[in-house]
Amino acid sequence: MITPTPFHVHNFSDVEPQARVAASKALSHIELSDWISLAQNKSPTRFIFATTTQWESILADANLIGIWIDLHSAGLALISLHTEPIQVIGKSAVRRANELLEKSRAFAAATTEVRRFYPPKDSLKGSNLVDKLAINGLRFGRLVAQCAKEGWDESTWANAKRHAQISDASARQLEQELGPPNIGDPEDRIYRAIGIREDELETGTGLTFAARLAAAWEKNSHAYERRLRKQSQHLLNSKVALAPKTRLHLVMLLLSDRPLLAQRAALLTRNLIDHLLVTDPVSTLSLIEAHVEREPLMLSTHRAFISARDRYAEELHDEARMRPVFEMYKTTVEGDIKRTAELTLRLLKKPVPSKPTLSPILDQLIAARQPITSLLASPVVREWRNAVAHEDIYWDSEAGMAVADGHPFGLNEILARALQARSICQGFEHGIAICYASTGAWTRIKKTSNEVSGRLGILYAFGEAGLSAVDLYRVGTTVKVDAPRLTDQTLRKLLAATISASVEDNHVELWDIRLPDDYPPLQVSRKSLDMAMTFTISHGSETHVHLPFASLPMIAEALSNINYSEILIASTITAIAAGYLLSELERLAQRLTHDDQAAADEIFEWISSTSRALRATGGFLSENKASKLNTFAAVLDGIWHQHRDLLPSALLHALTPARRAYIRNGPVHLPWISQNL
Repeated sequence: MITPTPFHVHNFSDVEPQARVAASKALSHIELSDWISLAQNKSPTRFIFATTTQWESILADANLIGIWIDLHSAGLALISLHTEPIQVIGKSAVRRANELLEKSRAFAAATTEVRRFYPPKDSLKGSNLVDKLAINGLRFGRLVAQCAKEGWDESTWANAKRHAQISDASARQLEQELGPPNIGDPEDRIYRAIGIREDELETGTGLTFAARLAAAWEKNSHAYERRLRKQSQHLLNSKVALAPKTRLHLVMLLLSDRPLLAQRAALLTRNLIDHLLVTDPVSTLSLIEAHVEREPLMLSTHRAFISARDRYAEELHDEARMRPVFEMYKTTVEGDIKRTAELTLRLLKKPVPSKPTLSPILDQLIAARQPITSLLASPVVREWRNAVAHEDIYWDSEAGMAVADGHPFGLNEILARALQARSICQGFEHGIAICYASTGAWTRIKKTSNEVSGRLGILYAFGEAGLSAVDLYRVGTTVKVDAPRLTDQTLRKLLAATISASVEDNHVELWDIRLPDDYPPLQVSRKSLDMAMTFTISHGSETHVHLPFASLPMIAEALSNINYSEILIASTITAIAAGYLLSELERLAQRLTHDDQAAADEIFEWISSTSRALRATGGFLSENKASKLNTFAAVLDGIWHQHRDLLPSALLHALTPARRAYIRNGPVHLPWISQNL
């Protein structure tokens, strides 16, 4: 609580001239420019969008009121020297002035952090109050130092008092802006951050956000990237390419429950890893690789937290909420904080116990006296962890508070600490990813092969193909993906994503794509995928799977797996192959009319690849039924040989057999989409 400053006790009218001289002499080497530079800070403001709920957490976590009180107290401590003996003034003035400068720097850093955020219009009053507090608080610090240096000049002190009173008033009003911690957000957080409406993301679970975000991103990627880069300007150089993994980390950082702490952790971690990659790259990369291998543990901790959070939200009474909130706290502290702290201490070359438990880890964090270790230690309350572990918790109905280790605590305080711990550790992970993106370190680490990284690789592949995944899980060597309803276009994207995903995880033997409503599953095995990946096309130095041909064996196998007759499969594949050829002929017709040899070469490549794909697809049918595909392939081979040395314009009428095949076997209806191809 802010109390009015007792300015009336500081009256300089009776200060002896010797005391004034002593102060001026003692502080002669103190540079006021140090304070002036703080006040002239040109850091950009209001570039990170926050919802009202996030903004309230930012004000709570920033502790601006407490930091202002520290600055204010340091200023009064320097001013109060005018009542001390001359000897004390000479000995203490410089120390107290330096303490005032230290508090001024801490105040400037804290207000700069908060002023990066841009709350909604309804909360702009609070943002304006932060601006006012920042400006007047720093002026107070400078004027107090100037007042003392000038031998307690009355006019300077009057000016300092005015700025202190404005700061006090701003701080009191900011107290009214603080709200309780929340586990939800009534506002559309991702729309506020990026401009993607929540309903534009397919409904999904867990890790599938990676795919759902990437799919939505493709709809307006340039606008979304501009917005994301602007909000990440303090973390990432504008010249660094936004790979899907980096983009996901930056977006998740913006969506944090406690964005100020997450951003602070990300920045501190980025700076630490950036330094260590220069001074000790081998050890740093090795430690982080070992940390990444613990991703399955991180996912398990995340799920435990979400489960406890959901139970907390479902309960209507605080007594019933007590155990879920303590479980949220214990999960994050024993899981995320301890795991992140171990890595941080090892990176800093600090000792880590062979069997690390929370208490000695916390001791080491505090002893390290580094910004990142202090941040990691900040949400930990030892008594809570011990009380939960030893079942020393109960609910005091009369007080309306939880009692842990004999001490009462409000649920909001416990919830805030749990959310803070989680956000700090998430920010730490984001900071590593941002540093790796900035330095190119992704190319210097071994590819991880744990289950979580494997799933993420699969989901990135689906998202980059513009396809959402609603859910994904693995059973043995089978990956099951719940996908949204398909169209002709998204079916092709699904096939492309499955090929890319199979490259990410070559231990998967069966891909089971399940669709909503009454649509049958689309199942493809390693056999058809290996066959699909033999059809490639080159663009410059890059080689990609050529989907029209690669899709034929996949579609044939998927139809076979839902008991389509072989006759129908052969007809379907023939019609699809003929349709691809005719579409390509139509695209190149104008150029062929003018005997463009490059266009002819493209058609010949399509004829050859279609023939090869038909023969390969026949491997999924009996010899008798495969003859239909082989016959069409032989016809295409004949066209290739007969027209290879003719003028390109002759090809305009050469594919009449393909047109007949399409008419005879079409239209194509695939059971996974509602419309005909």
